Amino acid sequence: MLISRLRYTWSIRMQTAQKTRTIVEADAALTLTADQQRALGGLMSQLDRTHGVPGPHMLTLFGSARDIEEVLRVAAPDGPRKPRTPEHRKVLSAYVDAANLPPYLRPWQYLVFELLEALSESALASEKPAITALRSELLKLTRLQEDADRAPANESAATDMAQATTTFVKRFRSALPSMILNTVSLANSVMLFVIDNAHRAAAADTAQLLEASRYFLSAPSCGVLVCGDEMLLLERLSHSGAGVDGRAILRGWQTGRIDIGAVVAQPSFRGQPTPAPTKVAPTREVVRARSGASQARPERLSLPATLPVLLPMIALASVFLIDQASKLGVAGSPRAGLAGGLSTGVELLGLALAGLMWMWASESEGLRRIGYALVAGGLASSLFDGVVRGATLTTIRLGALPGFSLAHVAMLAGIIIIAAGLLWPATPRKA
Repeated sequence: MLISRLRYTWSIRMQTAQKTRTIVEADAALTLTADQQRALGGLMSQLDRTHGVPGPHMLTLFGSARDIEEVLRVAAPDGPRKPRTPEHRKVLSAYVDAANLPPYLRPWQYLVFELLEALSESALASEKPAITALRSELLKLTRLQEDADRAPANESAATDMAQATTTFVKRFRSALPSMILNTVSLANSVMLFVIDNAHRAAAADTAQLLEASRYFLSAPSCGVLVCGDEMLLLERLSHSGAGVDGRAILRGWQTGRIDIGAVVAQPSFRGQPTPAPTKVAPTREVVRARSGASQARPERLSLPATLPVLLPMIALASVFLIDQASKLGVAGSPRAGLAGGLSTGVELLGLALAGLMWMWASESEGLRRIGYALVAGGLASSLFDGVVRGATLTTIRLGALPGFSLAHVAMLAGIIIIAAGLLWPATPRKA
């Protein structure tokens, strides 16, 4: 048991010495290319946004292995020098190489060990006992894990392992916000946890690293950066379980991304828009083919972009002007008393509601917009009669029906159009 304990302790303490990146000098950023400098600046700006903001902050860095290595050489150096963000915050870093995970540790255990190691380097004297206690408890947990793996049929060992894991996870998650606040946030720093070579780990290990980083590192001023080849990472995630969609996992997991070099079409994600594909100049053959195609068939005329806004406005103005023109020289019944005031108030309220519904309708709901415009035009004309002329004017009479005007016809037509738009919504066109 003593030998096993020494082996675990020694292996954890030697993780930092096993990293492949080299110590950098103060001017290391000067040796980066333009693309690498751009990626480094984007990463540092993203880290500034994590300061004091609740997590999780899950970033990705995609590009060639050489480019990623050069950016991490400056953003997460092995030496004592700490880089600075654009807002001059110190970056405290922890590093996990997913391609070289220790076989005797679960991926989430290794991740927590590295986080505690990074916090202990910059922790205050008041925080070090708590970090040491968590590290010792996690070390005991790894020994219980080893016993459970040696005897898979031993139910008591599995039960002890499950209880110990639950206890540690609760204690760690309750202590992490205080440790991050005192060690990172109050020191005007940010924590960068790097998971490098994420595409080179086993499928199950990759998925566990991503889930564990989101679960354990969901704290203010703490950002997780996953580096590697995107297509291979998607393949690993897709093979992490039956019926798993790696693209959906990555899209729901990311809150920001940084690309180095040429940008190709990527899956969309939360937080930022998808980068536009790199434009390539067409060859002569492509130009000739396009010119021949344009001569073979006439080009379709495209409607102006402002037409969805202009049509409702034209409909509203037309209803108002035509209705007022039809009422020239017509005598109406005066509006007086409570009934007249109620009529004016109802028309004003209806006009406001129609205008609000018009503004809330999207551009794809053009039919409903025109319906709202017809209703608004009719109400505006009737309201004009009541406020300016002080009377209700009717120009059309059909048998025993009450008199009405073109404004009422427009409002009825608008209601029918709105109902049609609600029953048969427009299908958005595909790009």
